[in-house]
Amino acid sequence: MSTEVADAIKLTIKLGEFTYTYDLAFLASLGLAIVVVFLFSMTKFGESTIEKNEDDPISQLLPKYLATPQQYSKALMVYLTAMSAIVIVLSFLGPRVVSLGATDLPDAPNALPLLIALVLVGMLPNVPWLQGLERQLRRFAHERAFIPTAARATAERLAAADFDFSSYRTGRALAACVMRGVEMTDFHAPRDSIEYAWARLSCLLYKVRQIRDADTTIALDGDMLEFYAKDLDSLVLKRKSLESEIAQYRRDKAKQKYEDNEELHRAIRKTLRKLYVLIGCAVRLNLDTDTGPNPTVRQFGFVLDAPPSAHDNQNLIVVGLAIMTLAIFAIVYVAVWLAHAALWQPSAFFPQQQAEPFKWAFSGLLAHGTAIYVAERLRRRWSANGQWFGPQGRRNLANYVLVAMICAAAGFAVVYLWSLLQVGPSWNLAAALAPFATLWATTGAAYVMHLDNVELGQPLSVHRAMALQATVTGICGFIAVGGSSGASVDFIIMVVAFGAAIGASLAWYIPMAAAQQKYDPLAEARAQRVAALKAEALDLHKDDAGATDWLDQPNPALSYQTPRQACGCIASFEKAVTLLRHPKPQLKVCAAAAPSSADVRKSSPTRRSSRPSR
Repeated sequence: MSTEVADAIKLTIKLGEFTYTYDLAFLASLGLAIVVVFLFSMTKFGESTIEKNEDDPISQLLPKYLATPQQYSKALMVYLTAMSAIVIVLSFLGPRVVSLGATDLPDAPNALPLLIALVLVGMLPNVPWLQGLERQLRRFAHERAFIPTAARATAERLAAADFDFSSYRTGRALAACVMRGVEMTDFHAPRDSIEYAWARLSCLLYKVRQIRDADTTIALDGDMLEFYAKDLDSLVLKRKSLESEIAQYRRDKAKQKYEDNEELHRAIRKTLRKLYVLIGCAVRLNLDTDTGPNPTVRQFGFVLDAPPSAHDNQNLIVVGLAIMTLAIFAIVYVAVWLAHAALWQPSAFFPQQQAEPFKWAFSGLLAHGTAIYVAERLRRRWSANGQWFGPQGRRNLANYVLVAMICAAAGFAVVYLWSLLQVGPSWNLAAALAPFATLWATTGAAYVMHLDNVELGQPLSVHRAMALQATVTGICGFIAVGGSSGASVDFIIMVVAFGAAIGASLAWYIPMAAAQQKYDPLAEARAQRVAALKAEALDLHKDDAGATDWLDQPNPALSYQTPRQACGCIASFEKAVTLLRHPKPQLKVCAAAAPSSADVRKSSPTRRSSRPSR
């Protein structure tokens, strides 16, 4: 009886000249594979994709501590969906890929889905490229949750913020072990001084000690504090080891007023940076409030003048591809309806079956989704290496050509594998698909162009962008089938409309969404430092023109960077703040350190701009 039930439960799919039959055992294996993927992938997603670095505290934290719970859960769902889709596609595609023209192979080995799932989650490390695919998907999903950029930006915001020492000037606080070596004058020291950094480190460790001893009511993530308790203890020990060096530094400075110890300063800053990361993540990156600075970090003493701007964590690529897929489905669905309306005699190539809209939509999603994903990765990597834009932030047309070529190759590879389900592998298949690579190349190049338009502040109007990309992709569709022998007029029109729909839908959504949700946590943190520095300069110079002039003048005290450029580094930013708040001591140091008359001449604009402060 069980055999009869198994024979009755079968899935038969007819694609082109092939007919595939999947029995109950295969379907059960596929269901089990999806369960395995869900169970193991939830754990796998918690593994970091950041290369470990002893000098980078963020690389040593688990991903779940580098994002808010909402961001993390959304990214996890993207990852689980993608992993399940890969298992399903490879399970149905597998026999045709494995056979590569061989004979006497079953349509679908019953255990194939489970084997694919185990390899994908790393339980069977036999297929390196498949595990590499999983790592790329995990990294992609992490980036959708702003891992690790949001944590870095939070640490930078805390480092750049002013600090209120008022709650630490009590006798009880100064008597604590973690405050040993701190003097009252340290609370009024310049921002870029060793004394200021020492006082700030000691105060933060004192507050963390209070929290861990349940002596204060600050809402931090207890799980993280417990998980990284050893790291916090190591920071306390590191501070204790610096006490003797601080004492020696004070003795040396008593003899020489301008004594400095860069190595000691660097050690304190490194310890502070680790502490900023742990505090920022323990606050769960909860700094984006509508009413003002977050009260949690304010209780530590941080003075945040401006909260991060609100942002929408929508997935630009996923939504854009969804709109494109719907557009393709609608175009092909209308074509099938017209074919059945008996308005003309459709050719053999023209879509007439009810399943055609699904097939065309899925193949379009695979090819153009691959092209956009590859373009996104290339642009992100080259931007990180400083190789995307040319000199003075200009477009580099050669990069667009390279992106188009790589996207064409990637789209071709994916569609070729998909086509193996319908026809056997052959050179004729490759030759038939090759002209369509122009479509995928156009999609990849247009995607990065849209992002560049938004970043450079040169967006096209919606109608112009849609008309331009629809025309180009329509022409690419015409080229792909126009020269084919035996291609009918109705099929050529169909492919041209297909290409135009892809181009118009992507050009309608992507530029608009990119402009609305343009969000880079690190860039925003830097912009806030520039704004804070300009506000300080405005207080000193009393007019906007003078403040702007000071921001854009190369300054010898900042290694001849402009103060605006100095905001890219926390240490340089603190020096710039000190230049504004303590101009007289800083000018003496600069004059003493001036190496030549040429340097004095270079510094003269800065010196003149500082005169009103005297």
